[in-house]
Amino acid sequence: TTHYNRQNIPGLEMYTPHVSKLRLRYERWLERKALTRAGAIIHTGDGRAEMVKQAFPMVPFEKHHVITNGYDEADFAQVTRSESGGDRRLNLLSVGHIYVDSAINYFLTALERVLKNAEINQNIHLTSISESVDDWRQRLSTPPFEGNVEVLGFRPHKETVTRMAQADVLILMLPEGDKIMRDKI
Repeated sequence: TTHYNRQNIPGLEMYTPHVSKLRLRYERWLERKALTRAGAIIHTGDGRAEMVKQAFPMVPFEKHHVITNGYDEADFAQVTRSESGGDRRLNLLSVGHIYVDSAINYFLTALERVLKNAEINQNIHLTSISESVDDWRQRLSTPPFEGNVEVLGFRPHKETVTRMAQADVLILMLPEGDKIMRDKI
C-alpha cells in the first residue's frame, strides 16, 4: 500500500511517515507499474480490493481477486475433521501473533477462573501456535494452566491448518483500539 492509500484510510494517518512529493510520486509510479504488470492481484478483503481498484483504474478489474478473511479454501480442501475419539475436551486454538495490547490478559484471567473449577478443569484444552506467547509462558506453566495449555510455537503450514480444522474454537486476539485494518484478518 502506498503512502497515498494509507493517508486515505481513517486511523492510519499516524503510521504515514512524512515523505517528499517526489518520493510519493515515485512510489505511486512504482506501485502502478507493479500492479499493471502483475498476472493477478490478491486482496484479503473486499474493502481493500475496492480501494485499490479506485486508486488504480488503469489495472484491469479481472486481475483483482479476493480471498475473504485472508484464508484460501484450497488449504482446507485436503483436511478432514477427525473424530475426537476418547477426547471429550473443548479444544481451543489460537494461531498467529498475539499482540501485547490485545485482550489476552482478560482472556487468561477468565480461563484461569474457569480452570479453577475442578468439574470443568479437565474438559478444556488451549493450544497456542505462536512465538509471541513467550511473554506469557511463565504464567501458563503454573496451575491451573499447566496440563490444560500447550504452547507450540510456529508450526508447519499443513499441521497448523489441520489443527485449525480440528479445533472446536478458534481464538483471535486483536490489538485494542481501532488501529487495525479488519480486512487483514
